Amino acid sequence: MPRLPELALRRMLENLIGNALAHGEAPVHLGLRGDAAGWTLSVADHGAGMSNGDFARARQPFVRLNE
Repeated sequence: MPRLPELALRRMLENLIGNALAHGEAPVHLGLRGDAAGWTLSVADHGAGMSNGDFARARQPFVRLNE
């Protein structure tokens, strides 16, 4: 299984958690689960979420939904 450099992992976590805190609603829940296949990280908040269209756009590289 490939390993992420520490800086890349730190940026990924800061982005995921920062977005949940900035754009979601409290409380924010973090989860980390490991098994033989690897690790699963979950970040969940109680905000309204986003539309299917916005979700599809948000998954594209270099896209920001709100300027």
